[in-house]
Amino acid sequence: MVGELAPSLALLTGGGLLTRSFCQARAVDVGFHPDQALQVTVGLTRTAYPTDTAGLTFCDGRARRLRALPGVTAVGYADAPATGGYHMTMQVPVPSTSLLSPPISVADVSPGFMAALGSEVVTGRVIDARDRAGRSPWSC
Repeated sequence: MVGELAPSLALLTGGGLLTRSFCQARAVDVGFHPDQALQVTVGLTRTAYPTDTAGLTFCDGRARRLRALPGVTAVGYADAPATGGYHMTMQVPVPSTSLLSPPISVADVSPGFMAALGSEVVTGRVIDARDRAGRSPWSC
C-alpha cells in the first residue's frame, strides 16, 4: 500500500505545482495583448520577390487591404514571429565600459507593428515611415 501511495502523492504534488506555475505564468504582463492580435506567417520566395523592395511592396499592399477591413484597428508586419521562432540576436557595447550587453533579439518591423500588438512605447518614438531602408538609423 505504501509503495502505491508514495508515487501517487508525488504525482499529485507535481501536478499541483505545475498547475500553480501555469496560472502564475498566464498572469505575467508580456508587454502586448496576444488575445487581441492575430499572427499570420507568410513565406515570400526570392524567385517571386527577388528584391527587398518587391517584398515590401507586397507586404505594404496586404497591410493596406487588411487595415480597410471592418473591426481592424492596427496592422503591422515583421521578418520574425512576435511570439517565438527564429530571432536574430546581437550584442551592443555598454556605454563607458568595455562590456557587451546580453544578447538582444532584433527584428525588422513595419510602422504599425507595435500598435497591432497593443504595445506601448516607454521611451523614444514609434516606428514610422522615416525608418524605411536607405535612411540612416540615427536620423529622427
